[in-house]
Amino acid sequence: MIIKNLKLREGIFSRCFTFLTTNNLIYSVENSQGKTTLLRFLLYALGYPVPSTKGIDFANCETEIELITDYNEKIKIFRHNYDLEVRLKKQEIKSFVLPNDFDKVLMIIFKNKNVELIENILGAMFIDQDKGWTLLNKGYVIGHYSFDVRGLVRGLAGINAQDLNWDIRKLENNIQRYKKLYDVAKYHDEIQEKAGSISTSGYTEENMELNSLKVEKERLTHDLKRVVRIIHDNKEFKKYVEDMSLTVQSPNGEEFPLKIENVKWYDDSFEFMKNKKNDLVNHIKDINNKINSREKNIKDSDKQLELMSVEDMITDFDKKLANISISQETVKDQLVILNREKRKKKNQLHNLTHYSEKANSIIISMFNDYRKYIEALGINSEKTKDFVFTKDLKSLTGAQLHKIVFAFRLMYIKAVEREADINLPIIIDSPRSSELDEMNSKLMMNLLTQEFSDHQIIVASIYKYDNLLSNVIVLSKPIINEKD
Repeated sequence: MIIKNLKLREGIFSRCFTFLTTNNLIYSVENSQGKTTLLRFLLYALGYPVPSTKGIDFANCETEIELITDYNEKIKIFRHNYDLEVRLKKQEIKSFVLPNDFDKVLMIIFKNKNVELIENILGAMFIDQDKGWTLLNKGYVIGHYSFDVRGLVRGLAGINAQDLNWDIRKLENNIQRYKKLYDVAKYHDEIQEKAGSISTSGYTEENMELNSLKVEKERLTHDLKRVVRIIHDNKEFKKYVEDMSLTVQSPNGEEFPLKIENVKWYDDSFEFMKNKKNDLVNHIKDINNKINSREKNIKDSDKQLELMSVEDMITDFDKKLANISISQETVKDQLVILNREKRKKKNQLHNLTHYSEKANSIIISMFNDYRKYIEALGINSEKTKDFVFTKDLKSLTGAQLHKIVFAFRLMYIKAVEREADINLPIIIDSPRSSELDEMNSKLMMNLLTQEFSDHQIIVASIYKYDNLLSNVIVLSKPIINEKD
């Protein structure tokens, strides 16, 4: 994928940035001149949920980005806040609403439908100055947009783990909810111990009656739907009989036309169902009136709570909680079940990643690339492919961590190119930061431009790298500064 240009518009101001297909340097004499803002705008224009930078709210801006895809098609993407529009060849236009449709946008750009692959591509092609230089193989790329190397491997291997991932996320969500419920249950038990000093309020009884009425309404509504369906089916049956002009033959051979008035008990049955429907409708109306009355009483009670002192509110809360049936042991048992199910699902996901023949082959190739890159950066490589999944970052500090993170990103880019035939742009914010000196930063840029000469490279820095001077975009605030 090649980024051709980016147009920004905010009110009467606009600006256009053009990028070469090779190397691009976004440069400013000093920091805080808009370099990070421009890089984030590139991602924002593609649909990514990136945070705004200080002084400019992305939601107030309109963006237009022009791309050339790996299948040599020109695409224009227009975005304004949550609305995004993709214009394809022959002026075909597709409209999307973010963030719900974001995966669909990525599928168009990268022409790949594996969700885990496209959702982890950003972690390969972008290094953020804030979080990027500590993100090795799992964590946040930018804002709350996450990356997981295992998901990338599964995506590259063509493994569909979408349902499994959904089950795990659902279990994790339920576990968090039950943990909070467990704290409530503990407090509930403390209240129960002093229940003698807490009187049951009418408010609680009102709530119990309201819940009971709602349950009854749900049952009656279900019955009403069933009766309405029967009446409808009977009408259809009557129409069917009349349209078919059927003839019935008696046991003695006599024939006569079948008419609905000759069907025994049909009219009585039909009339009974109509009466039943009317009774149910009236009953539901009566229950609705009662529900409205109870809800009004509860609402009035809630208004009274606003006038209470903090101590009165706590006392009232204790009264209500004391009348709720909640067991600390039951919640604890449910947590055990949920955690056991989560471990089971996690093991299934682990096995898909580590024991699939295709995935294992990809991991080995990735590690071989990593060793090549890290040695070029002057660091001794690890001995086994499992280092791709390492969690040991404590032993990595300063320039060493910086260069290892860089080698990991290059490893991801090469894997995406090799396995998915996707040529990613490489976007890097402030490569020379932390404890990285001039010599090491030049090593990194030399490796980048030599090994990835067929990729578009966009680097933002206050340093001028000799091999990135093909297209220099000089920035000074404000970033959007030209009148339409």
